[in-house]
Amino acid sequence: MLSKSCDSVTVVLDDECDDVLRIKLLNALCQLGRVPSAPSTKFLAGSQDIEEFNVWLGGCLILFEAETYVGLTLTGSANIVKNVQQLIAQ
Repeated sequence: MLSKSCDSVTVVLDDECDDVLRIKLLNALCQLGRVPSAPSTKFLAGSQDIEEFNVWLGGCLILFEAETYVGLTLTGSANIVKNVQQLIAQ
């Protein structure tokens, strides 16, 4: 069930989405007890590669998007977004 306290924010975690960032992100998600909602989706839009995946964290659905020329963005609860950012920064 989606929590009523899931006020959504979007942040760019980094303007590049390299393997190091992906590993840090996956480690952070594991530490926070993530529950995958579905396999990631990859597609092309013009010259851009886009990958999206959703996870459940703290009762809120969190969206991650890796996009060429944009980087890695995270959309979800402000508190959860802040926690993920802090873990990735370590």
